[in-house]
Amino acid sequence: MDEFGDPFRIEDEDGQWVHIKPWTERNWTEYYRATATIHAKRKELLETIESHPEDKEVLEADLEFISRDFPRRPHYDQDPKTEEEYEELHQCKLICLEELPVWQHAERCAEAVLPILGPLMNATRDSDPEAFKALDWLFWDVLDPQHELEKGRDQGFADEYLCANILCCRKALKAADKAIVSLQSAIERGFLPKETADPLIARGRIVAVLIEAYIKDLCKRVWWT
Repeated sequence: MDEFGDPFRIEDEDGQWVHIKPWTERNWTEYYRATATIHAKRKELLETIESHPEDKEVLEADLEFISRDFPRRPHYDQDPKTEEEYEELHQCKLICLEELPVWQHAERCAEAVLPILGPLMNATRDSDPEAFKALDWLFWDVLDPQHELEKGRDQGFADEYLCANILCCRKALKAADKAIVSLQSAIERGFLPKETADPLIARGRIVAVLIEAYIKDLCKRVWWT
């Protein structure tokens, strides 16, 4: 069992990792948590090197030491090895996602909201900083579900990365719920008219329901837990 508690990964006689079964959601969660911690440490050290160039040699040694702690992630035979293979895989994932109703609804939801927010943000940029800031946050909240679905697509749909895809979709669901809350808050604070925001909220709820159903469909493909 490795540092992420993965019972499906062993080290062979040549010191290489051999994967008996794909990673679970828990394995991927621990992996991303570990890498986030190390990235934060690296960022802090790089900022320290910039502000204290006299200690650069010592700090760079610390940076190299920290970099060695990056956890191993799965690498499989089907991973793209050339630029052509990568582009072919990317196009395959893109087509697969764009054909899904969940993606189409998330895209339409963003397209419906952005033309409304754009003029409001321009109108409040100088005259009402509080409203502009709230609308700016709402702008990114509305885009987040689509972005997280894209991240899931980039992981792919093969068994080896399916649980990483599912994790991204769970983030997309949280993002969809957050976008609905942000729209409701914009109404309450007087930044969006209710008659304008209500249809957008209805669209957002449809997106959330579709993402939840999509996650359930992906989870049905996980046979190794």
